[in-house]
Amino acid sequence: MDKDTLFWLFSTAPQVLAAIIGIVFTGMFFMSGNIDSRVREDETLSEIGEKAKTIMHSNMKIIAVTNVIAIIVDLIMLAFTPSLTDNWNCCSFRCVGFFAVVNLAAIIVTFYFVFDVVSPKYFDRIANNLSQDFQEGSVDPYEYVRNYSAFDKAARDKLRLSQTERYIPIQEVLNMLIANGILARYDIKDFKEIRKIRNLILHGHNQKVSKDLNDELIRITAKVVNG
Repeated sequence: MDKDTLFWLFSTAPQVLAAIIGIVFTGMFFMSGNIDSRVREDETLSEIGEKAKTIMHSNMKIIAVTNVIAIIVDLIMLAFTPSLTDNWNCCSFRCVGFFAVVNLAAIIVTFYFVFDVVSPKYFDRIANNLSQDFQEGSVDPYEYVRNYSAFDKAARDKLRLSQTERYIPIQEVLNMLIANGILARYDIKDFKEIRKIRNLILHGHNQKVSKDLNDELIRITAKVVNG
């Protein structure tokens, strides 16, 4: 293989990889914005959206590291191009083969994670993975969702929020309940978990719910009603 061909090959490869990284990262940031928009429109996606962005960030780090390693290899090969062509032998052939494998691996890794994120079932898969963190309980999931809805309605009725035009997220509702002395901070220490399981049920998690968590939900609902 002549020197000009290798120079072109070793100098073009890092430019192509850099362009791919730029396009992919632009697309990832765009998708992150879309996730935020979906969560704003539907707060039941908050935990799934948070996990999706965490996974996306991890994937971006893997893509960046893989491609940076490939670019470094390309630049090293570019620097040693004269030596490879002047003394072309079995070692030179192996170096070119290594260059090809590293660059191909970087491209495969990049597109693997891209196709994973753009999959139509991306959110469903995350919801299923999150649901594996919870052990089976004894309470029917649909009963649990009804109990959560009862709490939500009781809280908004108590604060007269049902009369407002703007939908107020549940976290703001909790803060208002605390500010009005209806609930205390310790009353909602498990509420993040309560909300997470309810959201997962709405998005495909069908396992039984812990009785302790359901009882806690009923307790704070009663406190809101009687507060």
